[in-house]
Amino acid sequence: MRYKTLFLTIASVIFIVTGFNFVRSRGQGRPPLKAATMQIRVYRINADGSVEEKGTKTAYQSADGSYGWTLRDVTGHVVQRIVADSKHNGVFLVQKDTGVRILSTIGKTVADLPQEYRSMPGYAGETSVFGETAYIEKGTKERNGGDSEATRIPSLKLPIKLINFNDDGSQSIEEVVSILWGEPTQDKVRLSSKLKLSETDLFEKKLKKEQPQ
Repeated sequence: MRYKTLFLTIASVIFIVTGFNFVRSRGQGRPPLKAATMQIRVYRINADGSVEEKGTKTAYQSADGSYGWTLRDVTGHVVQRIVADSKHNGVFLVQKDTGVRILSTIGKTVADLPQEYRSMPGYAGETSVFGETAYIEKGTKERNGGDSEATRIPSLKLPIKLINFNDDGSQSIEEVVSILWGEPTQDKVRLSSKLKLSETDLFEKKLKKEQPQ
């Protein structure tokens, strides 16, 4: 896999693991995460208003905070598979019979609180999606590394909608189109015992370098 694709993978993982700069979920008494399977449309709105389909993503989340996703291109070919397994406390890029640890954390394991969303620097309002209250955050290059808008349901680690505003006037968008609540099958959020596991600190260093101070 080319480095450009790998870095795009990590950018997505960083967004999930770190979440809002201002929000940190810790301690007992917080609401739990919800198990779910999400179907996601991946597309681009060009500067001239035309829409270009880029593929689809199926994302999986367990109630313990483990998650995974499979990204496919417009032909249905799998181009990326991620598994964040709580039993291994890490995020892995899975390719054929190997799993490469790219982060040594799976991120939050409980949900964030409404007051935390409302007090974050980029708070931009609330909406209702899939029967849940969702919170909107606007990101900036100074604070988040790029202009963006994320809509989040507290019990889910992946944004319901993520818009990145590109310098050429286009928008790169990932948008959840359906949610099936309930635990996914274990193979979606757990590493197979048959995988050959290895590690790299390349992306860990990138995370530390780009983490806002």
